[in-house]
Amino acid sequence: MTETKTANHPKVALVTGANKGIGYEIAAGLGALGWSVGVGARDDERREAAVAKLRAGGADAFGVPLDVTDD
Repeated sequence: MTETKTANHPKVALVTGANKGIGYEIAAGLGALGWSVGVGARDDERREAAVAKLRAGGADAFGVPLDVTDD
């Protein structure tokens, strides 16, 4: 897609495992670029802590309860 086709559309990303490590860093990077970031993670406390940290850094972040394991 070109920038002209997406310029007027909101940019939203759902990042799995975004409560720590690489997932968190990806979410932080997207947030810094102006994306709205969904923090997908299983653990409620860690997920909400990551959302709070991202918001404190200026990102538009929201939590998404998410478990992608195959049980």
